[in-house]
Amino acid sequence: MRLPSPTREFPASSLLLNYRPVLSGRIVLPRIGRPVAEMILKASPAASRPEPGQPVVLDLEYGPEFYMSVLSVLEDQGLWRLRLVGGTGGLSRNVEAKHYGRARAAEVIEDLLAEVGERVGNVESSVVLPNWLRQEGLAYQALEALMVNLNKTWRMDNKGLVWVGEETWPVYAEKVPLAEYYVHQAKVRLEGLQPCLTPGVELFAHGLGFDGKVGRVERVIHHFGLESYTEALCW
Repeated sequence: MRLPSPTREFPASSLLLNYRPVLSGRIVLPRIGRPVAEMILKASPAASRPEPGQPVVLDLEYGPEFYMSVLSVLEDQGLWRLRLVGGTGGLSRNVEAKHYGRARAAEVIEDLLAEVGERVGNVESSVVLPNWLRQEGLAYQALEALMVNLNKTWRMDNKGLVWVGEETWPVYAEKVPLAEYYVHQAKVRLEGLQPCLTPGVELFAHGLGFDGKVGRVERVIHHFGLESYTEALCW
């Protein structure tokens, strides 16, 4: 994910990182997985540079706060370029193999997340696993392997909580205004930001001679900078 460099030295007024203004950036929200982001801030000798592993809060104007952690930071020509991931980043850690006998799936999930310092939200599963061997490897791979076995979906919300369940595809509360509609890519660009739009909903829109259902939202991308707007990939 490549970020455009800011062309003027004033911030995107719609976004703060730990109360510091962001010049430009993107937040990507997948239907399955964790939020990721890239941000550009003006380097400041009066403020400490964010470091890998540090928790940060992204505050969207008229929208939610995102609890994330720093993956990497690069200082370049007076700018800090940050890569972030939702939660603590713990799902990128390695875990050892572990055997479970007659354990509830919810307990296996809770155990994995606690082991790597992540938090569990709502787990919609009452399945009892008669015999489950967690493979050694990255924590998110262990989680995904369990999801395949359970035929469930997982994602992390803006607060860093992991949800597990089945999609119900509720209708998004607002019929959104279209700025561009890439029909062959099943992608729409909205007029301005829709900071509360998340994947896992059905999206209806109007504009450009269109008025109706766009589709089920697979991914949301919030763009911030001289112009701030939201894109949605649907199917």
